Amino acid sequence: ESLKVLSRQRDRWHRGLTDTLLRHKKMLLNPMYGALGLVVYPYFFFVELLAPVVELFGYLGLASGLYFHVVNWYFALLFFIAAYGLGVVLSLYCLVLDEAFFHKYARFRDVLFLLGIALLENLGYRQLTVFWRINGMIKYFRGIKTWGKMERVGFAKRS
Repeated sequence: ESLKVLSRQRDRWHRGLTDTLLRHKKMLLNPMYGALGLVVYPYFFFVELLAPVVELFGYLGLASGLYFHVVNWYFALLFFIAAYGLGVVLSLYCLVLDEAFFHKYARFRDVLFLLGIALLENLGYRQLTVFWRINGMIKYFRGIKTWGKMERVGFAKRS
């Protein structure tokens, strides 16, 4: 319903993910757990848990590299365009697959709206989620375990 509610949700999810993965760290790359220990756990640990940390360091490294003239502006711009383009293409591909197989959107206008969102997703929203997820990890390591108030509206008609 709002960015505030979404931020609390992402914070809770990342604290929960951190807690779960650290409680079961013996599973990481442990063949005794089969695919769960060799594929699933490593994915959640390295991709889901650590991705916001890696992304944050990437932003900080890029900013400092540009500031200290270690990174070429032209190359950085081309790399940004390529990375942004890849993000948009992946989002659009997922939208097309979703629409082709599940056809969840009755109105074409809804699909067009999602196409517009796919263009904007990597410009601000992604950085916000990195901030929220990092904040959740920090709270976890500081021992903050409360979930806070969860506001849910669902599909009820709003007045």
